[in-house]
Amino acid sequence: MQPNEQPQHPIDYLDSISSVPKKPAGGVSDKLFFGIIIGAVLTILLVVILVLVNSGPNSKEEFSRLSVRLENLQEISDDAKKKITSSSLRATNVNLSLALTNANRDIKEPLTSLDIEPKKISSKITEEENTEELVKTLEDARLNGFFDRTYSREITYELETLIVLIEQLETITKNDERKEFLSTLKNNLDPLQDQFSNFSAAS
Repeated sequence: MQPNEQPQHPIDYLDSISSVPKKPAGGVSDKLFFGIIIGAVLTILLVVILVLVNSGPNSKEEFSRLSVRLENLQEISDDAKKKITSSSLRATNVNLSLALTNANRDIKEPLTSLDIEPKKISSKITEEENTEELVKTLEDARLNGFFDRTYSREITYELETLIVLIEQLETITKNDERKEFLSTLKNNLDPLQDQFSNFSAAS
């Protein structure tokens, strides 16, 4: 080859160096790859949402909570009998104690139907329903001479939260006998809650 001669290249040389290399056949395209990732993320989100929706209150757990709350409230009501000075408040409290005694008797059948043993209710629930703070508040009120006013206020609140729990259970309970128990209990507690509330407001 002469020094001045330019090397000859094939005609399609420029095309061969400028074209993008073809992907091997059978490879996954970028769109498909990202589609799979997005699909997986959406599936995970759907599973999380379903778990959250289905992790709401259930009859067994909430009936266990109701049982513990009824027992605790009866203990407090019974203990208050000798500490209340107002005759009208004492009468209301006697009616509350009677209603709670009946409720603690009548709840045994619903608990049995749900395979709940009152003595084996989870420590998580019993700890959440602990009344030590309430007992301390009432004892401080007794020592300072305003037990009646404090007791009526605290029991008004306790009955309000108890009635809310009963109403929640009514919405998730399908069993007719358990529904009847809840309805009767609510009907017994509603007027008592009003009486405690009225006393508290007048104090």
